[in-house]
Amino acid sequence: MNTSSSRTALSRIVRICRSAAFGLVVVSVVAAPGPCSAQAVLLTVGPHGTYPTIQGALAGIVNGGVNELRIEAGTFMENVVIDTSTVVFYEGELHISGGWDPAFATQTADPDLTVIDGNGVDRCLFLGLPPTSPNTKVSLANLTLTGGEAMRGGGMYFSASGNLRLEISDCLIDANTAEHTIGPRGGGLYANMSGSGNSLWVHDSRIEHNVCTGGSSALGGGAYVDISGFSPVTFERVRFVSNQVENDSEIRGAGLSLRVDAGAVGSVTDSDFVNNQAISSASPTVTGTGIQVGVYDTGWAKVLRNKLFINSSQTGLGNQLQLVASGAAQLRAGDTVVAGGDEGVGASVRDTALLALTNLTSVNNTDHGLVFYIGDPTATASVHNSVFYGNGTDLTLQQGAGTIANSHNLVGVDPIFVNPAGFNFKLSAGSPAENAGTNSPPAGLGDADCDGAVRVIAGTVDMGAYEGIDVLFSDGFALRTLRWSDVVGD
Repeated sequence: MNTSSSRTALSRIVRICRSAAFGLVVVSVVAAPGPCSAQAVLLTVGPHGTYPTIQGALAGIVNGGVNELRIEAGTFMENVVIDTSTVVFYEGELHISGGWDPAFATQTADPDLTVIDGNGVDRCLFLGLPPTSPNTKVSLANLTLTGGEAMRGGGMYFSASGNLRLEISDCLIDANTAEHTIGPRGGGLYANMSGSGNSLWVHDSRIEHNVCTGGSSALGGGAYVDISGFSPVTFERVRFVSNQVENDSEIRGAGLSLRVDAGAVGSVTDSDFVNNQAISSASPTVTGTGIQVGVYDTGWAKVLRNKLFINSSQTGLGNQLQLVASGAAQLRAGDTVVAGGDEGVGASVRDTALLALTNLTSVNNTDHGLVFYIGDPTATASVHNSVFYGNGTDLTLQQGAGTIANSHNLVGVDPIFVNPAGFNFKLSAGSPAENAGTNSPPAGLGDADCDGAVRVIAGTVDMGAYEGIDVLFSDGFALRTLRWSDVVGD
């Protein structure tokens, strides 16, 4: 442990080099003293570190300090617990990262290099603290969590009741299991936040091959998150691939199940959901084989610029994207493509809630492209600038209790995609969706299209998730491109 007695922090000079051969980022860190009001603490874990285990190193963190825990590349068979029984930590920062060399001077940004393996004994990592001081932060980076098993959060369990912020970046949560006879949740990740000042930000990570099974209902094969009390959760540039939920009664969110309640804010953007599955030997209620989002009370959520491909149910029933809003909630979804599943999109709005769909592409699903239900005349519902084609039934609006505003949609007409067989749903020359939308849908246009390109190119927005004609190399396209192997399976 390296502790500065003069209460100085590490001022880092970071050099980043990219290997052309492997696409890895190597970071060299040079420490120099710099003024800071918090104490800087460096802890090293591994065969060449001060501590042989991650759990052991946690005993060295300083409450109120800026704690950095560097983990040497390797595999650690541990079930790490961060709570009041193992640490005294209610203010400050704790940064845990893997990929470090034996000298703990150079870091390779590859989560496969540093593995926390739960070994089927318990979850890999538990983080649960009572209300903390404002701006208390924990971060995880360049780690693989695998082999964990628990009732909730086989890979990781996160619980916060005030002022605790968690960031997960460049991590792989893979092959974990949530299993129990009562209420299993979150095969890979489980998070529950209440109170104010909490946050969860998961970005540039992969959540793959996790399973949630058992009980009278199973929610969140890849991840399950339940938030309330003015706390935001964000999933950004995350790949959910080949996760499963297994149950004979109720299944929600084979990839991600997200509940947003009582003033909280949820965001799922720029992410991929591929080949997630609902498994059952009976005929359960299945909602969201890719994503299931429920927003209640005064919650608010957005689901933007995502790709959902071939997420399915063993029974052949279940939409890939399920959206529910009630109370006084607001939920917006758009600039998203949903293709190749049993059903495309299911949407339901009640009470005085708002649910707005803009610039969707829902195509080539066996059953419905979109089923949209409004339960009360006081609710606000809309669908605009969207493309529904090649589905069993392209569009169903269930308006018995209210009116769903809808216009400028392309329904049952060939959009002339570039290569739909190869899951390229950009528009080709001559597409009837080109410049055919409205620039003023009720909830407004998104900031960008599904690939991050400019949303309006030629004065009038296109219909569907993508903007422009065959713009294969627009800005942002290279940031998140699905390979054919990603779609057909791994």
